[in-house]
Amino acid sequence: MVNLKPPSPAQADELFRAAFNFHF
Repeated sequence: MVNLKPPSPAQADELFRAAFNFHF
């Protein structure tokens, strides 16, 4: 479910923030 090569840095950052907020 984790993309090794995200299409764009912005999307990757957004996903990272979303995952961080979801787990914490």
